[in-house]
Amino acid sequence: MNDMVFSDPRGRKKIIDNRGQIRQVFQYLQKHFDVLADALDGALENHDKARTTAIQELASINALLPYGEESYHLNPHLRHYLKDHLNLYQAFESLTRISPMITQARLHWHELCDLQQHGEHEDAEQVEDSLDHTITNLIHSNERNLMLLTAMVSSEYGNVASLRAKIRQNEHYRRQVVQLLKELISVEALLGRINENPYEKGEVILRARQMVNARLTGRRAGWVSRLNDIQAVISRKLFLARKLEQQLYALSQAALWLSRNPTTDGIDLAPSAQTPAITLDALCRPTSIRVRPQIDFTDRTYHIEEALERALRRLPAPASTSVEKDHGIQRVHAVSNEVAQEALLPADQLIAQLVQHLQKHQSSALSLLQWQIEQRHTEAIADEIWILYASSQLLLYPRIELEYHIGPALSGHYNDRLEDVTVRLTSAA
Repeated sequence: MNDMVFSDPRGRKKIIDNRGQIRQVFQYLQKHFDVLADALDGALENHDKARTTAIQELASINALLPYGEESYHLNPHLRHYLKDHLNLYQAFESLTRISPMITQARLHWHELCDLQQHGEHEDAEQVEDSLDHTITNLIHSNERNLMLLTAMVSSEYGNVASLRAKIRQNEHYRRQVVQLLKELISVEALLGRINENPYEKGEVILRARQMVNARLTGRRAGWVSRLNDIQAVISRKLFLARKLEQQLYALSQAALWLSRNPTTDGIDLAPSAQTPAITLDALCRPTSIRVRPQIDFTDRTYHIEEALERALRRLPAPASTSVEKDHGIQRVHAVSNEVAQEALLPADQLIAQLVQHLQKHQSSALSLLQWQIEQRHTEAIADEIWILYASSQLLLYPRIELEYHIGPALSGHYNDRLEDVTVRLTSAA
């Protein structure tokens, strides 16, 4: 067997000398695929010589692992691969936790920076490979989580039959999605740690930072968006399932009562000497109930119109209408236009008093916040609402000038904060 030597993009050489072993693994997998298919459903036992040989060959490459006495089961990693490929998931199967991978990636980055700082470039490149594998496992695990959630939601949790089990599994995956969203926050913290010092020197550090940003930064936003959509679908299905459960519970209670009530199929009473004979007419004598029909006047069917005509004929004749006396033409000799004055709102009253004060003291400048505090109006107005409303109303006055006082943004907010507005009256042009 000849060794194959090649160079990776970073210029290092690697020697691959295990092609023969890989070929043997895939030959055994292809040769005994039927045994692997049986092992996917459960444990295998030795039945005949041919199966024993196949099990031994698969066990030699760890495709099958001992399960009990003379029984084997499929390798968990191979089982997970086949289950993911075939979308065959067990009931209440948990999502893959990515927190250990995030911790491992953070450790690799710390060791990479330390090795690069001390000039140990060969070891730093080995740690870079480990970081690459860790990021690959993290991406694969998260994509598998999304694929599992999508399959569960789209199949209406088809791996369980009862409605109660579906509701419990829906609630299980709702908690799993919340936990996964929290772990994605740790991914953002990892990216922040890696990009904390972008001007840090070192070829290996620069290459590793570019690799992590290229593979995680864009994917993380897509993961969060898809998880939010799945969470909304799960919450909606959980609500509908609980509502359906209540309806099924009421229906089952009615069915239980009908099955247990001895009168649902009738009763048998045999006459005897002590009791007189009870006839069917005596038991089932109908009782008349007077009802008043509610007629739909928009219904144009024949029997409804006939009933309306009969009711109309039974109505008494209309009484004679008296003719109103003509009082002649009315003339209005005087008209006074009286306009009702609307009461001003508390904020408008403060604005009107402020304008009057400015017109009286033209050289003074007033603070809107201080003006409200000094007036001490009976109805309290929030400071933010007062400043925004008063400044917008005072813009309608042409001679009033406004000066805005902007403060720094609060923690967790992007917009600046409007603290106060100073108002002054300018001279006429």
